[in-house]
Amino acid sequence: TPASRDSLNEGSKGVDVKIWKEGETPTLPKSYNVAIPEIYQIEATCACNYECPMCFRFYGPRQHENSYFSVDLARKMVERGDFAGSYFVEFQLSGEPLLHPKLGELIGIVKSTGVKTGLSTNGSLLHPKAGKLAERNMEAIGLLDAITISVDSVDNEGYELYRPVKNTSKGGTKGPSFSFSAGELFEVIDAIA
Repeated sequence: TPASRDSLNEGSKGVDVKIWKEGETPTLPKSYNVAIPEIYQIEATCACNYECPMCFRFYGPRQHENSYFSVDLARKMVERGDFAGSYFVEFQLSGEPLLHPKLGELIGIVKSTGVKTGLSTNGSLLHPKAGKLAERNMEAIGLLDAITISVDSVDNEGYELYRPVKNTSKGGTKGPSFSFSAGELFEVIDAIA
């Protein structure tokens, strides 16, 4: 109604507010569409070392894959200028990026463009329980500008529920999977802070 439109415009300090009528389709202004993404999200791998019940990687056609983002493809993206105009690349999505066998190299390739990098992890493969894999991963995350560590619970019961040790009946699960407590996750956070 005109009255509600006027009151919205008054509250928005002169900014024109569009109220969509039923049946209208909203569109973005042309200036919003960028030629190159400002932020990339790259799935380093779709493999993971846990089988969390809330994870969407067990649904759909890719649930049995253990594929890894190609280092050669990353180089090609740099050569093509794909990251020009971007300011951040985050390695994350449905897998555990710390399982990527060449994660440090992958991060280095992207960082060579001047783009900031980050990743999202469950944190377990940074813990000493992961052995040499933890050592390799600590070196790789040292190259990052940001890291997100998923915390699903602050107590051990919650971790047993939300980060269950892998069950060989589910495809796509790879790497060391061990019982991992909330306290051990906080040890990891302390180690990298």
